[in-house]
Amino acid sequence: MNLPDSLKPCTDKSIEMFKHAADEIIEKAVSITMDSIADAKQMGSDAREKIISGFHMIHYMLESIMIIGDPALMTDQLNWGKDRLSTQGISPHFVLSTLEIYRDIINRVLPGENAVEIIPYIKWMIDYQKLLINT
Repeated sequence: MNLPDSLKPCTDKSIEMFKHAADEIIEKAVSITMDSIADAKQMGSDAREKIISGFHMIHYMLESIMIIGDPALMTDQLNWGKDRLSTQGISPHFVLSTLEIYRDIINRVLPGENAVEIIPYIKWMIDYQKLLINT
C-alpha cells in the first residue's frame, strides 16, 4: 500500500467546522467505542478517560496536519502508539477500530463539503495503522 506524501490542505472553513464540532465528535466516538468494542470494556475502571484522551490526541494532531497538508507528521504518533499503548493493554487493532469509528462520526457530524476535505487525512491514518499491524 502506497501512502501519499501530501494531501490537499483543508480550507479554513473546514478546519473551523472541525474545531467547532470537536466535543460532539469526540463524545459520540467515545460512546460508540465503549458500546461496541469489547476491548474497551476490558481496559479497567478508567477506560472511558483513556479513550477520551486518545480521541483528543487524535483530534488535535489531525487539526495540525490538516493545516499544512502533511499527514506523515502523524507517523511518529502512530508508531509511538504501537509501542507505548501496548504496555497499557491497548492493541494496534483497537487503535484501528477507534480511527474507523472516528471517521464515521466525522462523516455524520460535519457537513459533506467539510467532511470530504478531512476524511482523506483519517483514511491516511487508517491505512498507516493497517501497515503497522501487518509489520
